[in-house]
Amino acid sequence: MDIVLDPPHGAGPVRLGMSLDEAVAAVSPWGPHEVEQDDDERTIYTSCGNVRVNILLEESGKAVTAVELWWPGERREADVRVLLDGDDVFATPAEDLFRRAAERGWTVNTSEAEYPFVAGVSLGFTRQTGQEVPRTAQGLPVRVTSVLVAGEHYYDQPAHAQPMAAVTAMLEELRALVPLTAEGAAARFSAQEWTPGGKPRDGVETSWDKDGVGGWIQTFGGGAVSVSFAVWIRDVDASGYFDDLDAVYEEGEQVLSGFLPEIEASPLAGHLVPAEQTAEDRDEFIDVRKWALDGQVLTAGVVQQDADLPVMVVVALEQPASV
Repeated sequence: MDIVLDPPHGAGPVRLGMSLDEAVAAVSPWGPHEVEQDDDERTIYTSCGNVRVNILLEESGKAVTAVELWWPGERREADVRVLLDGDDVFATPAEDLFRRAAERGWTVNTSEAEYPFVAGVSLGFTRQTGQEVPRTAQGLPVRVTSVLVAGEHYYDQPAHAQPMAAVTAMLEELRALVPLTAEGAAARFSAQEWTPGGKPRDGVETSWDKDGVGGWIQTFGGGAVSVSFAVWIRDVDASGYFDDLDAVYEEGEQVLSGFLPEIEASPLAGHLVPAEQTAEDRDEFIDVRKWALDGQVLTAGVVQQDADLPVMVVVALEQPASV
């Protein structure tokens, strides 16, 4: 079976602009699907053979804005071909794909080598995986691990830019709080126009939301305070678990890799000092980065607290307990 990419109009039977019901009907012959909602935005998760397909209904959630297809994984041959002008996307070396794109007059943006894209067409690719795969001399996977088809203006601004802008703005506000307190954090959330979630504790609102990102304030003994943000969430399936947990972990790791440059290029950059990961960090996180930040600790990682809980990409700023 083949899924033919038709940028900037759709992929296979899924066309950009379809309603949720139309998209579900289009992929129903492939088998089971799940629909997740985050505020107004919705995502349909399904598979065609062993190729995972995410259908994104972003912003208002009323129409399909992008279709993302994922390589099956290490030691798995795709049983469905994903074709771009006759090229099998997951079987053709990425450099050959990009060379042929250039021959069509497309400009491949490789400023982020792991996340190249073609604006205006629009196509996005991932060249990142923790799995054992053939790699180039630069350490990149020889073949792409995902491809996304979207509308012409999709890459005018990265899809994650607005949520991460809200998070980095909050982190800059919180960094200025010495010491970081729950009351001070709540005041900063309010000043930055985050929406309170109605979960006060000891008279302080602890749950906040903005641009689809959840924020939480937690307090601990000794004056320790943590402010965390969930920038990506992949919920369990209808069974209460994941059919392919490793694939979900890898997706989370790829999302984290896309967010890290936003943190490191933010106004925080001049204050970040890489910090050593502890044994507790390695036990808690699937993948994690950690920095010291002017007496506080900034952590970004992929986490799943229990087998029947979501996999999340979180960013947390912690004021350690006073000695």
